[in-house]
Amino acid sequence: MHDAVRTLATLGPAAVSAAPAVRGHLSQDPEEHNAWLHWVLWRIGDDPAGNLRAVGESLSVKGQSRGVVAVGFLTDFGTAAAPYADRVRNALESELPGIRLRAAIALWSITGDPGPARPLLEDEFLAMAAGGEYYGSFGEALSALIRHGGTPSERARTALESLRAQDARLSPCGDYRAVLDDEKYRALIDTALSE
Repeated sequence: MHDAVRTLATLGPAAVSAAPAVRGHLSQDPEEHNAWLHWVLWRIGDDPAGNLRAVGESLSVKGQSRGVVAVGFLTDFGTAAAPYADRVRNALESELPGIRLRAAIALWSITGDPGPARPLLEDEFLAMAAGGEYYGSFGEALSALIRHGGTPSERARTALESLRAQDARLSPCGDYRAVLDDEKYRALIDTALSE
């Protein structure tokens, strides 16, 4: 089911006829999937305002710990998610580095202010250049920098150049996927460095 719903999100408004089936999963799936399903409904064009509200209100307010996983879904809503910016800021205090990174990226998308995001993005580049293995977080950080037209700082540029110069494949895989991953990450690095 998850692969099918992800495919619908990729199709966007062309998949709006599947909205009733996706809405049906809101009552069948575990509650922690609701923000994701509302994001999918928004992507396919079903009730944009209602689905934004459902995703935004799934995030915790100050002093709560629920819903922080959904913070990354607000990135795509951009400035329309401004009413939930404070909830996104709360997620910046998460103990989980991945949640903090997604919150920073979402906040940049919502406010246009790169201030909270840049240090977290650059930490990902530095960690990867120092031998890190979290390719997913690295890819998210690099994609966010490119999407928002950010220019890497000198230390981030040095880290990215170091990664590009490595002889080893940029991938956690040891099979054919290593070649595909390596090509993808090197293309992202080249794009970021060309900014």
